[in-house]
Amino acid sequence: MTAAMSQIGWFPRTQFTTSSQFVFQTPVSSSWTIREKISQRNNQHEECGPEEPEFGPSAAQATFDVQRDSNGQNAYMRIYVQVPHIGTEFESYEYRARQAAQTPHSEFFHDHHATMTPALLGIKEEVQGPDGFVPGGYITYIVFERVPGTRLADDQQAPWPGFPLHTFFQKFERTERDKIREQSIRSFAN
Repeated sequence: MTAAMSQIGWFPRTQFTTSSQFVFQTPVSSSWTIREKISQRNNQHEECGPEEPEFGPSAAQATFDVQRDSNGQNAYMRIYVQVPHIGTEFESYEYRARQAAQTPHSEFFHDHHATMTPALLGIKEEVQGPDGFVPGGYITYIVFERVPGTRLADDQQAPWPGFPLHTFFQKFERTERDKIREQSIRSFAN
């Protein structure tokens, strides 16, 4: 079972606030400062026993409006952090460490060389320390360029199956929406 637990703040204000700075070495050395938090989405699962299906690690993600320190370029930074399964948030560090994912969260928008995706400006993958939410769990930072156009969802979160369409997109006739979808699929395939 999965629960969206938006009331839990997995991104502490002391660490992820306006003026917090993040340094990246990949793909090039850069430094970015948070201007504002745009959204947060939590995806916590019930703890699974050996006889239950595996849902993967519980995680939270947040998207921030950021600015490059050297030249003022505006971009987005998305942070993914592994969090404890529902009901284990206050268990011992040792107990939560058993939930640590073996591989970090990753996005492949830049690896597939799709022309309709933003350029990767920074990526950093870290492992949570012994006092982290999930000791040994992942935390991934990704900075990507802003692209022109209208987002076809009402929020700024990453789309997921069944995410609500933007009211702007819903106003198109069905044939127009189908043309947009077809063009997007064709563009991604090339």
